[in-house]
Amino acid sequence: MSEGTLLQRFLERAQRHPGREAFRSAFPTPDIATPWSWQRWCDDALAFAETLIAIDVAAGERIAILAGNHPVWPIADVGALLAGTVTVGVYPTSAPPQVAALLADCGARLAVTDTLAQARRIASVRHSLPRLVQILCWEGADLEHDIVGWHEVVHRRSEAEAERCARTTAVTPETLAMLIYTSGSTGEPKGAEITHRYLTASTASIAAVLAWNEEDVTLSFLPFNHAAERITGLWSRVHSGLATVLVADHGRIWEAARAARPTVFGGLPRFYEKLHETMLREQRPAAEVIATQLGGRVRLATSGGAALPREAATALAEGGLAVLGAYGMTEHLCIAFNRPGQPRFDVVGPAMPGTELRIAEDGEVQIRRSDLTFRGYFRRPDATREAFTADGAWLRTGDLGEIDEAGALRIIGRTKEILALSTGKKVAPGPIEARLTEDPFISQAMLVGEGEKYIAALLFVPSATTSSEPGALRARLAGVVDRVNRDLSSSEQVKRFAVIPDELTILAGELTPTLKLRRDAVAARYRGAIEECYS
Repeated sequence: MSEGTLLQRFLERAQRHPGREAFRSAFPTPDIATPWSWQRWCDDALAFAETLIAIDVAAGERIAILAGNHPVWPIADVGALLAGTVTVGVYPTSAPPQVAALLADCGARLAVTDTLAQARRIASVRHSLPRLVQILCWEGADLEHDIVGWHEVVHRRSEAEAERCARTTAVTPETLAMLIYTSGSTGEPKGAEITHRYLTASTASIAAVLAWNEEDVTLSFLPFNHAAERITGLWSRVHSGLATVLVADHGRIWEAARAARPTVFGGLPRFYEKLHETMLREQRPAAEVIATQLGGRVRLATSGGAALPREAATALAEGGLAVLGAYGMTEHLCIAFNRPGQPRFDVVGPAMPGTELRIAEDGEVQIRRSDLTFRGYFRRPDATREAFTADGAWLRTGDLGEIDEAGALRIIGRTKEILALSTGKKVAPGPIEARLTEDPFISQAMLVGEGEKYIAALLFVPSATTSSEPGALRARLAGVVDRVNRDLSSSEQVKRFAVIPDELTILAGELTPTLKLRRDAVAARYRGAIEECYS
């Protein structure tokens, strides 16, 4: 194996610390009641790698993984790479047509699932996937037609060991490791090609900033098919040796945190907003609430995917939990990160080690192509060219930003989300929406106004607030809008708003898996409310 790949680091870690715990399930069922040591993880990953070879899966072919935060994910992901194949994550709540489209796009040769329900989801569309030769399911044995039990076929095979060693040795930093499909907020998802070099460089950059180590414990509850959990989560744990507790049930995250007592906690803004809401409800000191919810040992908390409302961030910091905001994308995960001990809530932080930023003439944030940058989109040369500047040297983020005198990056909007009013004025909705959602009565907000004279807003309120008297609720929200408007120019101010007693969801297609607004979908669903704002 060439120097400088995480596979080498993984095998060395298992050899150095065979008995040290690598991961366990938060709420084990009988077949996963014991923790996986580094040696057990290594043995199981090697067994899967040799099984792929035994069933004639060639190096470079794609292995799809449709599973929650379950041991099958780290085992199959590492094992597939040890066999020289390429892993492709599928979002756990994908509908069968979405599963079929993604597996067809990547040409998956084999699919791995954690539960029989997930295996059946793939089996229901297998007729449209001629390249798929097998569906492996961790759950159970003697399964139905088209679905094979993991434990029936996955075991060490001496006849495949030599070929596995050869394939592992043949992996170089330039070898394709995985396809991570983008969330597709403005179009069909595309498979970003992630090389072993990207993995190594990204995890080293993260480790240099966060300084976590083998003594740390963290939770894994975000989907592994996303770049954040896959790289900052799974593969950064390989790099740095953190122990991990896998939490498949999002409804039990706080219970898992209290039991596992993590030292590192990373999540999307919504999880921290819920923690803030708990602090507001309970008549106890903030530090006590935070310690109770998170187990009392968290020394490092991170957030990404969107801006954490400043009110929540400030309240958490005052309670002793300074949440470090970050900014990245599938195509280049390590862009900017607030530093431990220097949290700021108005910026996403300075550039990460190995990343160079610039602001283009039109205000777009661009990143110099480097070892931390993806190779391109799978079988989409035109989309790959469009992702970079004309000279191919800079990755285009699609985000508008500015770099302050301290070298910290501030994101102020999306190039494709700018609202062009009929007056000729242009408004970036993102920062205004973030200000509106700082109020706990507003779970989500979306500005509208393309082609109109003024800006209006859809304000989505959580179910807990809908019991309020309608007039009082609207008056409260009007006060929030007024406060936000005070700091805005006339063209940016929200002139009218609609109160929506509902919350946007991923399942309804209104949010991407990373909780970004699918603006067209939201506008289509609430067209009536928008029309009332302009009637």
